[in-house]
Amino acid sequence: MTPTGPRHHSDLDEHDPLRALAHVPNTTVPPVEGVHRRAAVIRRGHRRAKVGVSAGVLASALIIGGVLVPQSDSNPGPRGTLQAASFNGLARAHADTGGDCKGARYGANVPRQQWVSDPRAAELASWLPAEATGEPVRGINVHTDGVTCRPLTPAAALYTEAPKQGLSLWADVARPFRGEQGLRSVQLRGTTAELLPLPGNLMLSWTEPDGTRWVVQGSGLDQAAIVATLDDLVLQGTSVEPASVPAPWQQSHLPDAASPYSDWTWQVEYGPSGYTQDAPGIRLGVGPLVEPIATGVARGADLYTFTRVNGHPATFFTDLGGCVRWDEADLSYGVCGSQDMDLLVDLAEQVEHVATTDPRLQAAPDLFPTNDQTPEASAD
Repeated sequence: MTPTGPRHHSDLDEHDPLRALAHVPNTTVPPVEGVHRRAAVIRRGHRRAKVGVSAGVLASALIIGGVLVPQSDSNPGPRGTLQAASFNGLARAHADTGGDCKGARYGANVPRQQWVSDPRAAELASWLPAEATGEPVRGINVHTDGVTCRPLTPAAALYTEAPKQGLSLWADVARPFRGEQGLRSVQLRGTTAELLPLPGNLMLSWTEPDGTRWVVQGSGLDQAAIVATLDDLVLQGTSVEPASVPAPWQQSHLPDAASPYSDWTWQVEYGPSGYTQDAPGIRLGVGPLVEPIATGVARGADLYTFTRVNGHPATFFTDLGGCVRWDEADLSYGVCGSQDMDLLVDLAEQVEHVATTDPRLQAAPDLFPTNDQTPEASAD
C-alpha cells in the first residue's frame, strides 16, 4: 500500500504512538482486568513488531485506548470528573478534569499554506539532510487532532541506566485498584499501599496524609527496591521534592504542567515514494514533550536500551522498525527505520531545527494529501 490517500493514514492511527500521545479517548470505565489483559497483549506485540509505520514515532510505549477513572470515589459516573490513569500501562495520568482540552477534529493533516506561517509549526520544524539517510525525501506532514490541553505529565519520572530501571509517579488520582487478581497490601511511607504486578512492571497506589492519592509504576527493580526508593522521597502536595531523589536515580525533565500545549506534530519521511513494509525508509518525528522517556522505561525496562543523542539521554527500541527517541527543549524527537541503534543515533545527531520557509522544506512534497480548509475551520 502506498502512503497516499486518507486510507493509508487512518489505517495507521491505532498504531501511531505520536498520535496517541495527544489523544485520550472520552469513554467510560472499562473492566480493569480486561485492560490488564490488553496490556499483556501489547507487550507481546512490542517484542514481535519488526516493521515501521509511516508516521512520526515519538512515544516511549504504545498507548492504545485510554482508561478513564473517577477523580474521586464520591463522583464515579461518566459525567463526573475524569482522568486517565497510568496504572494500566496504556494511558497517562491527568491531574486536570479534561475540561481544559478543546477539541476540533480527529486526524487532520494541516495544509502547507497554513503550517508554513504558523508558529506551532515553526517550533517543531526540523530537518535531517537527505544525503545523511541515503534516501530521497518522501514527504513532509504536519498533523493535528485540533486539541490544545495542559500537559498530561507525571509528578516525577526517574531512571537509572545501569541497572536499567524506570520509575514514574503520578499524583492526584482516584483509587485505581478494585480487588484485581494478584492485588496485595504492602507497607509504604508509614501507611498501607496496594501493589499490583503487571507484565514487566509493578504498580503501587496509596494516599498521603494530606489526602493526595499517588500511583507509581516501576520496572527493572523489585518490590523492596521500589518501596525503599519511595520511602526516601519527600512528597509535597502533588509534587516530588527534587533534592529528595536518592542516588543513583536520575530525573527526567518534565514539561510545564501549567502551560497548554498544542498537539501539532511534525514528520518527515525519507525513502522510495511507494511506501512498503519492506522499505519503510527513515522517519523523523517531532512533537510536544508530554511523557519523558523515563515514563516508557517505567512501563517495561526490558524493551529499551539507553543511549545518548547530543548528550541528551535517549532510548532505543526495536519495534516500529527500530527507533531512537530523545527529549530536548520541551520537544520530543524520534528517528525510526533501522534496527541499527548506532545508525539511528548518528542520524539523530544530524537533525537540525530549520525555518518553515527553508528551501529544502519547500521543495519536499506533501506526505499526505490535504485540503484547503484548516483543521480549526473544519472542526465540528
